[in-house]
Amino acid sequence: MPEGERLPESAIRFIVKLQSMYRGTLVRTRHGHIYGYDPYDRITEYQSRLQRLLAQRAEEEAAGGGGAVSGTLPSDVEGEAVEPGSPHLIQVGGHGTIAKCKEKPGAIVKEVPQCEKVVYESVQGTPIEQLLPAYHGCETHGSYYMIRLQNLTAGMKRPCVMDIKMGRRTFLESETSNSKLRVDLAKKMVEIDPDALTSDELSNGVTKLRYMQFREQRSSSAAYGFRIEGAHTRGVDYPDCKDLRSKEQIDKALRFYLQSRAGLKQAFVARLNEVKAALQNSEWFMAHEVVGSSILFVYDDLEERAACEASASAHLIDFAKTERLPDGRRLTHTEEWTVGNREDGYLVGLTNLINVFDGLEGMDA
Repeated sequence: MPEGERLPESAIRFIVKLQSMYRGTLVRTRHGHIYGYDPYDRITEYQSRLQRLLAQRAEEEAAGGGGAVSGTLPSDVEGEAVEPGSPHLIQVGGHGTIAKCKEKPGAIVKEVPQCEKVVYESVQGTPIEQLLPAYHGCETHGSYYMIRLQNLTAGMKRPCVMDIKMGRRTFLESETSNSKLRVDLAKKMVEIDPDALTSDELSNGVTKLRYMQFREQRSSSAAYGFRIEGAHTRGVDYPDCKDLRSKEQIDKALRFYLQSRAGLKQAFVARLNEVKAALQNSEWFMAHEVVGSSILFVYDDLEERAACEASASAHLIDFAKTERLPDGRRLTHTEEWTVGNREDGYLVGLTNLINVFDGLEGMDA
């Protein structure tokens, strides 16, 4: 749409709903657009964002203003509506709303909260910078920050992508501070597992903390410190990633993503060891609580094995829940979490992920 032109209310409703439906899932189209999906929170997110957008629009109209608001596309972003279920969609894990940047080939524009923008800015010039997609600056549009990042699949002919969420805890402590018993959360748990609740919980509800921990235990996060959010190879998505818990299930999913190629496995093991060494020696990392962040694995499925293996990369992404600790505090990223210590278990998950990768059997030479 023309720069500065206002979106009609119906378009805002559609865009916010689409973003909410796919929050947490990378959805690539042939045009490079990516949207995101969290099956637990999509309705709440849709309602809150819609209310915020429409309230902002009403305030602007009441004031007689005509400037750009959150419903206006930034001038350097190419956007278009995409119907769910399109044959051009590829879905793996991820967060936020992303579109290609027309002013910088090989880059994407991602809508992020302020804390994620701060992460990218704070690692510039440090060894951690090389672990993240390259950062190309930010524009502010109302309450939204649009950051420009390296497109990790740019130039690839047949990109294969996997998103692994790191840490034993993927929720903020602030999300669990309310001790109120909630029947709605109990209902969500029963829908996932009819035997998850005691009779008392079923009648009176559960706390947000109980619900969050239940979600972690449904995946491999609690036991291994990581979980596979999604994996896509050769036009096929690996099914039911959110239900993968056992080592056998994880091994099978990783072999699917790697197409049982031993060379790819070794390339990713080497990269993960680089990541671990950099994080262990990073003052930045020890001073931050890194919650809900992922490692994005990418390779180009080329016929030439050496070229395919050379294209393999793994980068840290998604920092909407990453916060610097106050008063000079430091984390180990390995200690068990208790309320108040803010330990996230990131290095536990990374160590386990390296071991699982390295121990994969049944790989082709």
